[in-house]
Order: sequence, then structure tokens, then C-alpha cells
Amino acid sequence: MQNKIRNLYLYVKKEEIKNLIKYGIKLSEFSNVSFIHSGITKKGILAYLSPKDSDKYFNDNYDILRIKTDNLNIFVHNSSLVIQNENIVFNYDNMCNLKDYTLGDYINPELIICSTIFPDCIYKYNRIIDVPLLIDNSKEFYIQKEIELENEKRSYDFTYNKIKENI
Repeated sequence: MQNKIRNLYLYVKKEEIKNLIKYGIKLSEFSNVSFIHSGITKKGILAYLSPKDSDKYFNDNYDILRIKTDNLNIFVHNSSLVIQNENIVFNYDNMCNLKDYTLGDYINPELIICSTIFPDCIYKYNRIIDVPLLIDNSKEFYIQKEIELENEKRSYDFTYNKIKENI
């Protein structure tokens, strides 16, 4: 089954947005996170599944870019497992490739883009009218999914026990 995540969201300083849309985002220049994989430190650009997943959503100093995921090397990690500090280094063992990620697997998913992003994949996000969001907020989606799974389990257990009693 092919992954359905086609867009992700990246926060950039307002003064940089025109150049980034026009010329692209060079990984070596704009990387802001790193992770260690097989003893090698790799760099990446932090992005989100939904624009509302970041605390920068209401920050007037930042603008949001919508990035098409086509042909990009992207990993997903659960930011709940990371202790936040100045030099963010993630553990590769707690990450998965975007194509292997299922929505709702992590409570606080963050994406690490490990590729240069070409201009044809970059769009300025419009909060009023843009492509529909797959999810509004990752944390709320995760919690709702867990509640539904628990309700299904309770319903299954109840039904199974009732059938077993009647035998």
C-alpha cells in the first residue's frame, strides 16, 4: 500500500520565504536537526504533518511552506521521546521512513527531511484556502485513535464474553 501523506509543513522566517520558494531549500544550508545512523551523523530539516503541530503556528515571525513529499527522503520520529535542548540529535532507532509510517502511530510526530527541496515542491501555505489537511492536529488524532481502539476492544470483549456465557 502506498503512503497517503503527500504534503508536509515547514516553518521559515518571513524574510526568507520568497527566496526559498524561488530557489528551493538546500539541505546543507537549512538543516536544523541531526540524527546518528550507523555511526554517521546525518542532517535534516524539521517539518510537521499538520501546520498546527508546531508551537510556531501563531508566531508572526514565521510563515508556513507546504512541501510535496514526492522524491524526498523523509523520516518520522516521535518528539515525545526526545529531551528538548539546544542541539537536537535524534535516535535513528526510534524513527521510521515516511512511507512506512501510519497516521496516528506517534502522539507527537515530527518529520525530518534529509534531502534538498526543489522549488517545484514548495508552496506558500494559505491558512484560509489550501489543499485539505489530512489531519488537523497530530496529537488530537492520536488520542482519538487510541480511544476508538479501546472502545473496539471493550466492545469485542463484551460480545465475546456474552457469546461464551450462552454456550
